[in-house]
Amino acid sequence: MGIVLVFLGFAGQGFKQEEQALLKPGQEVKVGKFTVRHDALRVTSDSQKQMVTGQVTVSENGAVIDQLRPARWFFNKHEDEPTTEVAIRRAPAEDLYVVLASYDASTQTATYAVTINPLVNWIWIGFGVIALGTGLALLPETAFTFAASKVPSAVPATTSLLLLLMLVATPVRAQDSQTVQAVQRSALERRLEGEIVCTCGCRRSLANCGMPNCEGHAAQTEKMHQYLKEGKDHDAVIAAFIQEFGGEYILSAPLDKGFNRLAWMFPYLIGATGAAMVGFAAFRWSRLPNDKATDAVGVRVDDPLLQSKLDDELRDLD
Repeated sequence: MGIVLVFLGFAGQGFKQEEQALLKPGQEVKVGKFTVRHDALRVTSDSQKQMVTGQVTVSENGAVIDQLRPARWFFNKHEDEPTTEVAIRRAPAEDLYVVLASYDASTQTATYAVTINPLVNWIWIGFGVIALGTGLALLPETAFTFAASKVPSAVPATTSLLLLLMLVATPVRAQDSQTVQAVQRSALERRLEGEIVCTCGCRRSLANCGMPNCEGHAAQTEKMHQYLKEGKDHDAVIAAFIQEFGGEYILSAPLDKGFNRLAWMFPYLIGATGAAMVGFAAFRWSRLPNDKATDAVGVRVDDPLLQSKLDDELRDLD
């Protein structure tokens, strides 16, 4: 059962939902069954760090269910390496993650990355069940028999039924059409964001740039959207970025073609050639004729004179 629960948690990744939206105070974004409202942005500090905290209200079916506080922390003397404090709301059916991706303190606007991760907690529950089962398996047989005799026969069936009900108990709720919709990104946009490097100097892709108020990210994202509106496909957009910036350094990985592909394949070609040479040498060595075999001192073992002397010595021993 523990293994089944672990794989159930892994299967939930197929239903993962994530959106990113730029919100002003009071605006909302709907992701799945949750409505996330941006209330305010607070900048505070202590003796060790400066904290930029987003105040977020989470609602479900019109009812407020939680208050989350995603933040970015800038530690003294390490201001260029801020840490991201993810706000998490855990539940048996799914976890809700809210990340403060970027912000503008002067206008109180903030960009939030909202992710719904279904069934992730069942992975940990499954590991717990596996650990419990391992402990039971290590118990002495007499102790296990004694414990089992004290459990009513209906308990295992009842426990299994309750577990099944917990998995299917979460109802599907209607979506609120009056909520501000998130900026929907296509699979092509997500792929391009992972391949194009941000020009802010972080040397990360657009999808992973963590710089606050990044102008390079905004400019390149707008440019990418403009190319897509012009009807360009993936290869055409990549080619346009390479032409504009004068090289493939604008990409997170070199193009898989031409010399790049040859350079990638060269170590494998060398290894395959070496293996083929070793195999050919072993084959030729194994096909050497037996009549050319010699002993350790270089004398032919099939020499008639040597064979005659060996027969005389054996006869004298008899």
